[in-house]
Amino acid sequence: MNLRGAHILERDVLQQAEETGQLVVTRVGIPDILGFHRDGSPVWGIQGGGEGYQNALIEPISADETAITLSTTQKALWPYARTLTPANYFSNVGRTVHIKAFGKVTTDGTAGNYVGGIGYGGSDAPTALAAGATVAGTVSQTAISWIADVYATAELSGATGKLKGWGLWVPAVAVLASTLQPYTLPANTLANVTVDTTVGTNSVVLSLQRSGAGVWTATTCRGVDRNYSGHHLHGHKLNRGV
Repeated sequence: MNLRGAHILERDVLQQAEETGQLVVTRVGIPDILGFHRDGSPVWGIQGGGEGYQNALIEPISADETAITLSTTQKALWPYARTLTPANYFSNVGRTVHIKAFGKVTTDGTAGNYVGGIGYGGSDAPTALAAGATVAGTVSQTAISWIADVYATAELSGATGKLKGWGLWVPAVAVLASTLQPYTLPANTLANVTVDTTVGTNSVVLSLQRSGAGVWTATTCRGVDRNYSGHHLHGHKLNRGV
């Protein structure tokens, strides 16, 4: 019997003994086997805590979210409940939330500027983990696509914890000229931001605001999130599409 077969047999015997009451198993921070390497050795999940080793926060999106009318304060581009982080979710230093999202923007004929951001909070103008540059959007555009790829990492936990955010917001050049891209978050100087990681009322979100008096909107259509335990993204990852 090879190494992989031995691990599978051991797992099945223990599971059967537990199910029949012959063995009482108490699991404390023991990760599951995610798969096997070519040599037969197991690929273990990463010990995380909170909601699990690596798990998805975001709930499935079966249709476009309600369009967000942008204003002069940062607004989350999806409902905060979709990426709500439980209390002490960032208790492990290095725990990282990675969110990818796809959406569309529409601009009317009034000139204005965009400012993108990564926020942590539960209402308009969330705490800014990262802010992009102020850039001119192109007027009179309808349903122009964008894609975003953002991260938030715990650098310190607690009531005065610290999170660090970074990523990209990539709208099509029809609404943001190629000379203004890539649009990075932050625009400069990656920095820790003080937040309370002990509460369960905050979410990591992509946010957007505009200047000017016209009506500009943004809609999130699809998204995916990947959550990592361990320091600076070391380890395996599990994905969940929405």
